[in-house]
Amino acid sequence: PPAAAPQAAPAPVVFPEGAKYAFINIQRIASESAEGKTSSSRIEALRAKKAAELSEKNKTVEGLQAKQRSAVMSEAASAQVQRDIDRVQVDIQRMTQDAQAELQDLQNELQLDFQRKIGPVIETLAREKGLQLLFSQSDSGLVSADGGLDLPLEVIRRLDAARYGLNIADVQEILETAVGGMTLAYTVERLERYPINLRYPQD
Repeated sequence: PPAAAPQAAPAPVVFPEGAKYAFINIQRIASESAEGKTSSSRIEALRAKKAAELSEKNKTVEGLQAKQRSAVMSEAASAQVQRDIDRVQVDIQRMTQDAQAELQDLQNELQLDFQRKIGPVIETLAREKGLQLLFSQSDSGLVSADGGLDLPLEVIRRLDAARYGLNIADVQEILETAVGGMTLAYTVERLERYPINLRYPQD
């Protein structure tokens, strides 16, 4: 059977004119913004590194245990292998605790850095829209609201733009140039003036 046609993306919901209240989903901003994705990648990279280190230690224990079971050895040699096993297991416990603490420290550091960066973006957006109240969707008890009052996408755009040293006016100018072109100059033919527009390639 023919493959189903991809569903069109839902049209963006317009912010209601004159609205004084809005809400944002911090978790969505953290998961969809470039800043949040970078932080998640750093956490996952550290987690994978620590997991690999612990896996190597566990393989060492398994090898020693296999040696202890299969080899014919003296009582003294067997006791030495057991001491080696105990030592590595203590190392594993210490490494596990250290890894958990290191991951927690990194998460706390990145969370504080994210809050520092997102705070001014939210304050500016609320001021521009003339908002009296701005709720956090996850912990405000919000049950129902006009979709146009949901501002995470705009916060994400501004946060990502700030990451590259751009403000929202810069982004809007780039988009306007891409869609409608930018007038660089005019050419005059007899009594008529024609604009010379710059546009991005369509592909």
